[in-house]
Amino acid sequence: MTFSFWLKTNLFQFGITQRELGKNLGLHESTISKWCIGERYPTIKHLLMLAELIAERVDIRGWEAEKNALIVELVEMIAKEDARVSCAV
Repeated sequence: MTFSFWLKTNLFQFGITQRELGKNLGLHESTISKWCIGERYPTIKHLLMLAELIAERVDIRGWEAEKNALIVELVEMIAKEDARVSCAV
């Protein structure tokens, strides 16, 4: 699975628009659009914020292990796609 596929799937599943996600992360929706087509990738800061938002939607607040596992999964996914990312987890 690619990060862009994961992102589009979760945005749809949780009823989050690209505009809403951008607003929650302090980014323009065009940045989110680039993530959705695999043209760009989020920073670690934005991955953490994204994981927190998803955690709130699936009500796993307080479940640090699950949120951390999600973050690791996303970083590894991006590292496979983007040679500029080094991932030693």
